[in-house]
Amino acid sequence: MNHLLLLRKTKNLINFLIVAFLIIFLITLSPAQNVGINDDGSTPDAAAILDVKSTTKGVLIPR
Repeated sequence: MNHLLLLRKTKNLINFLIVAFLIIFLITLSPAQNVGINDDGSTPDAAAILDVKSTTKGVLIPR
C-alpha cells in the first residue's frame, strides 16, 4: 500500500514539475510588448517601448 502511495505522489510531483517548467519556458519565450509606428513597415527596436519613425510626418502631443 505504501508503495502505491509513493508511486502516486511521485507521478503527481513529476506532472507538477513538467507543467511548471512549460509555463516558465513559455513566459520566457513570449515576445516583447513594444509598439512601432512607422511608414516603412520596419520592426520596432527591441529596447524601446514605443518606436515612432517617419520622414514626412511629425508628432502632435495634446496639452
